[in-house]
Amino acid sequence: VSRHHAVIEWRCSAFYVIDHSTNGTLVMKKDVPPVLINHQTYSLSGEGVLSFGEMDDSGTCTRVAFKVLS
Repeated sequence: VSRHHAVIEWRCSAFYVIDHSTNGTLVMKKDVPPVLINHQTYSLSGEGVLSFGEMDDSGTCTRVAFKVLS
């Protein structure tokens, strides 16, 4: 995971994750196929998990759970 891998911003009444990394950010939400963003912006809604970078040797990676409340 890079120092400035991704940011989450509040814009126009919505949260967005903006990826700045080499390997991308995986957005995982219930009942929706995972989306890999790479140097892109993705609107966050509902709840899910953001996964940063590639998996390490133990099969884990840095993850952050999110929940956007209405």
